[in-house]
Parts: sequence; structure tokens; C-alpha cells
Amino acid sequence: MNDLIFNYLKDRTISADDLSDAQISKLASLSSRFHLIGFITSTYKFSASTRYKELNSIRDLSIAKNMLMIHDLKLICSNFNKNKINYCILKGPALNIAEAYDPAIRFFKDLDILVEKKDLEFAFKILINLGFKYLNKHTKNSCNFIGDHHLPIMSNPNNTFVELHHRVTSKKHYEECPITDNILKEKIYHKEVFIPCPDALIAHILYHGLIQHVYSIGPVVLFDIKEIMKKFNLKEHVNNKYISLLGIKKEFTNVKELLIEIKNKDEIKDFDQRLDNIRQNLSLKHEEGKIHIFNLKQIFIKFSENISEVVARTEFKYQTPRTSIKFPFLYLNELFRLIRSNIKLF
Repeated sequence: MNDLIFNYLKDRTISADDLSDAQISKLASLSSRFHLIGFITSTYKFSASTRYKELNSIRDLSIAKNMLMIHDLKLICSNFNKNKINYCILKGPALNIAEAYDPAIRFFKDLDILVEKKDLEFAFKILINLGFKYLNKHTKNSCNFIGDHHLPIMSNPNNTFVELHHRVTSKKHYEECPITDNILKEKIYHKEVFIPCPDALIAHILYHGLIQHVYSIGPVVLFDIKEIMKKFNLKEHVNNKYISLLGIKKEFTNVKELLIEIKNKDEIKDFDQRLDNIRQNLSLKHEEGKIHIFNLKQIFIKFSENISEVVARTEFKYQTPRTSIKFPFLYLNELFRLIRSNIKLF
């Protein structure tokens, strides 16, 4: 994996013929998990060998899926524009619209759309009229509980997933989002779609990749920052106000220093450690920390601390108030999910 990261960031193309079958299988697994297939096929030069059949199949499916999602995105944005919704497309789809990458490299799994809070219900109704509904069939068709920073995931018959955001950061990290208002104020209109300005793109992607997610989302955050800076000719030493507002200057500095060093060197001996210095979740390791089933004290502490959180999560996920007759059953379902995700048997 580190070879892929280093060679892509170095703009180096190498032959895949020297890869073992096990390495090719590992790349196929990682490409599915982290949407890396475009980076893999742009870094490794594949021959016509059947060894690469799975990777080529993943790439073809990813291209077709993203074309369909971009079609749905433009339909959504056209309706938002017509109805004067104050919105901005985020992350991967925004990079696609901005043409930060060459075609068929940067794939994405869903559409993240930031909407001004006052327009959230109207935007939700527009999505309903376009054939979107909540992915969870048990979720009530409303937006009465807006959650931490976005509504529950919606989907349409094309299996295009949409997250409708009312802020871009989680309340776990910022009680009041320091950048949402600025993103909507300084957004750019490009190809009939509103996207963040370059500095906001970088800051949100860095926050999302290194701060928001406890589990790894892979190395795409590094690739994104490199390509945004290249596309918009951003200088490493220039201050980014969005980075400052989020308080992640150290993380950004570490990324920039690594990108500069990769550009100027053919090899970095402590490359693994440099990745770890940016953030543990770039190492592509699973998060550990589950509680053993016989550790009853820790189990009690864990769940007593999370009772109110599970109540709020249940209301949000199912758009159902705690006073509803159905609520206890939905709450128990979420509680069992919490148990399964936090307790290990052996």
C-alpha cells in the first residue's frame, strides 16, 4: 500500500507485472474498501493479462456508477438552483466538478450536499420529489430530527446515496461549526453547480479524513490535497483561513511537508512513520478497543455513558420521537447495534 501512496504522490507510473498474485488481490480488496481503483490504474501499468481481470472489472463498474451519480447530482443541483436553495457540493463530487483530477481517477460513494439550515426542509422535499427516500426503510419520511450535522442517508432507484448536510463539522469537535457559513458565502459557481472555494475544499477534506473519522478512510485525503493544490496553483506557505478556523494547522503542515519531501526525493526511509505522524488512520489498520464480554464493569460504564446518545441517535436515524409507541423497539435495536460493535467474545 505504501508503494501505491508514494508512487502516486510522486507522479510515477510503474509496471504491475512484478506484483505477486497476493499483492494484486490485496490491491483489489483495498480498491473496493477505499475507492482506490482509479489511483491504482493510474499508478500501475497493467498488461492484457487475466491476472488483472478483477481490478479492471472494479474500474469499469466504478466509472459507470460515478457517471450515473454525476447525472443525478446535476439533476439535484438544477432543481436547487431553480428553487434558490443555498447549497454547496462537498468532497469527492466537488473535486469531480472542479476537474481537480484527470477522468476516471477519483471515485466517490455518495453525494454530500451542504444546505443552509433555513433551506434544509425545502431541499429535503425537493429530493423526495426527485425520487429519493431514506435508505433505512424504517425511517419516517421527515426531517424533524436533523442530527449532528446531516440527515440520514437517502437513496433513489439508481442507488445514488445522498447526505444532506446542515453543517460540515461534527458537534463532537465544534459546538458551532467554524466554517459552514464561510463555505456557503464564498462558494464558486462552476458548470451550473456550487462548490467550495479551493481553501475550503482543502480544509474540509483534511478535517474529514484526519479528524472526523475514527476508522481509516485510506490515503485519498493525501491525494486530494496534492491535486487541489496543483489544480489551483496554491502555494505551500500561503495561509489558509479555513485551516486556521478549524485549528488544524499542525496536521496541514505535516501533510505539506510530506508532499514537498516526496516531490524532491526518490525515497523516504521513514515513510511509514511519516504517515503515522500525520494521523494513525492513514495506516489502513482497523481500530481496536472493544470491551471483552466478561469485563462487566467496563460494559456498564460504556453503556451508562451512551444512554442519552443512543436515544438521540434513535430519534435521528428513524425520524421518530421518543414519545412514539414504536420508539422502545427502535431504541432496543440501536442498543444491540452498540453492543455488537463494542464487545468482543474472545
